[in-house]
Formats: sequence, C-alpha cells, structure tokens
Amino acid sequence: MAQKAFVFRTSDEDKKWLAQELFNGTLRQGWGISGTSLKSNDSEISLEKWIPQYIAAAHVHWQTEVTPEQAAKRYGILRPMLEVEEGDLLVIPKMPTWGTFTVCEAATGYSFDERDSKERDGYDDFRHTISVKTDSMKRFGHKANEQSRVMASKFRAYQSAINRVWNTEAISAIQSLFMMPSDESRIAVETVLQEQILPDLTARYIEKLISLGPKEVESAVHLMLEKCGYEIAEVNHYDSEGGDADIIATRSLPFLSEVCQAVSKLYVQVKAKSGTDWNDVAGVKQLQKITEGEIAPHHKILVSTATEFTTECKVMAEECGVVLVNGHQLLAQLIKYI
Repeated sequence: MAQKAFVFRTSDEDKKWLAQELFNGTLRQGWGISGTSLKSNDSEISLEKWIPQYIAAAHVHWQTEVTPEQAAKRYGILRPMLEVEEGDLLVIPKMPTWGTFTVCEAATGYSFDERDSKERDGYDDFRHTISVKTDSMKRFGHKANEQSRVMASKFRAYQSAINRVWNTEAISAIQSLFMMPSDESRIAVETVLQEQILPDLTARYIEKLISLGPKEVESAVHLMLEKCGYEIAEVNHYDSEGGDADIIATRSLPFLSEVCQAVSKLYVQVKAKSGTDWNDVAGVKQLQKITEGEIAPHHKILVSTATEFTTECKVMAEECGVVLVNGHQLLAQLIKYI
C-alpha cells in the first residue's frame, strides 16, 4: 500500500508535555476527553453515535454546550486520524519549538488512551493517539535545507488539526526529509531560546504592552496591518445586536484584483488582557455576529494579549472559522513588522 503523509497540528499551550509524549512514541491530538473515542472494539464509531457522546462529554468535562452541528464538524476534523496506518509519514509543525518541525513514521494506526488522568500527568484531554517509531524522528529548522524550506512554505495550506497531504511537491519534500539526518544544531539553539530566554522576555514585554491600555494595543495592531500592506477600511465597527470588529482591513490580491477587484478582507477584534481571559469566547461571538450575511471572502481574527485562550474559546473559534492570535504570537508579529 502506498505510503501516505499527514500534517498534525498540536496545542501550543501544552507543547512541552506533548513534545515529551511524542519523543516517547505517542503523538497526541486534542479535543480528546474521556468518552470521545472514534473507535469501539476496533470498529469506527459512526457520526450518528459519536455526536451525542461528544456533546455529553463536553458538557461534563468542559461545562460547554455543544450543538450537533458543532460536534459533527469536530468529528470531521478528527476522522482523518483513522486513515493513518503503520509506515505513513507524519509532520508536526512547531515541534519541538516554534521555528522547527518534526517528521516521523507511524508505528500503528489510531487508538484512544483510556487511562485515568492521574496516569497521564493530570491531563484528561489529548486521548486521541497515533503510536510513532521513536527511532524515526527527524527534526528540522524551517531554513535547514531546500526541502525544509519547501515544507515550511506549505504549512499555511494545512491549518486543520489533522491534514492529509495530497500535494506532490509537499509529499516529495516530506519523503526526502525523512531520509536526511536531523538539523540538531538548530534544534539546540531554538530550545535554549524558547525554554530559557524568550519566556521571561516575552512576559515582560507583553505586560508593558498591556500597560499602555486597550486603545494603544489596538493602535499597534492597526499599524502592524498597515505595515503588512492592508488598508484600514473601518474602525470600531459594531451593530446593535452584539456584533463588533475593532478593525476592518482590506488588501488587494495580486493579479486577481486587476481582473475582478478581488480583495482580502479582515475583521479583527483586539483584547488587552493578562494571563488567561476567561471571557475570551465573547470576542469570537462578536466576530461571528458582525460577519453574518457577509458574502465577500473574509477572515475573522481575535487578537489578545492574553497568554492563552480557554478551551471553550478554542472550540468555538475553530467551529466559526476564527483565527486566534495570543500575546506571544502578537508580540512576535509586532517585532517583525513594526
């Protein structure tokens, strides 16, 4: 059977533990609390049976009300894990650090970790798993070589949690990288920066950014978008029904804009918060509401200086197509463009 390739995206907030698990032979995927297995007795659970199980589990573990439509979308996102077989190649972006990625070989197909959370470092989530061959791990910086640059350039096309790779150039790059030695020197430098230096610096500068006040944070995002080539079409746009966008920005698309006036349109909500914003889901709801009826292609972005988003927010954001940008990511982009 032909070797398949997949791109797996994992939680940024839990990266340290997930990296530890990966290098011990287990690739874990989120939205996997108790009671949400995709299989029962080695047989796939149907969508019709899985939906009520997921809704009940989300209510118990996340205290979140999930609609059947949202559960169905979640099933569709997770289901490609069932296609993974022994020998398939898996690519994990931002693993073990932001500027790197890991390529490895699957040892088995999908399984669900039923163990008590006490046996899993206290985690109840991330029970969807693929066993990987620990001696197959290859790690690369984005610019380590020609093939890693090709792969890094393709990541934008694979934004879902689990992505089957069909692009022939991407597949060729993955297969070539799998045959190469790891870029360990880059990994060592990235690890020191990411784990020992950047966390303290980032936290310090995020607090300084927050101290400027909400309007100034919004102005910084405004300026960053302009530096990226966007035109600010409107600010503080809101309706009387709960919809709100702090910034609406547009950018002409090369070639297309010359023949059909095509533009990229962003609806941006900006929040100046510290730590975890426990009401962050409100920003997703505001963006979803304000774009109801919008027929032109657009993107919705929730930018927050908070270090992480709540589970409820992440669930709703993925269902509503809202991109989440946390404080660490915002700071990196501000430094890059301003």
